[in-house]
Amino acid sequence: HEGGHGPAGVDYRRDKLRRWADRIAGMPAGDVYAYFNNDRTGAAVRDAATLMDLLERRGLAVARPSSG
Repeated sequence: HEGGHGPAGVDYRRDKLRRWADRIAGMPAGDVYAYFNNDRTGAAVRDAATLMDLLERRGLAVARPSSG
């Protein structure tokens, strides 16, 4: 895990997620799947939500999980 931030030291820094969002936005791919390994503090869920927000801000369509 290359996190190291957040309450338990496992979240990714926002600037690192921004760089990944830029890379993904620049790909000539139709669909991209991102995987975040889970941990005991739920950093994977927070990091995935942050990446989805960053991708949407770059004008990409993001499939979000259903709320119920």
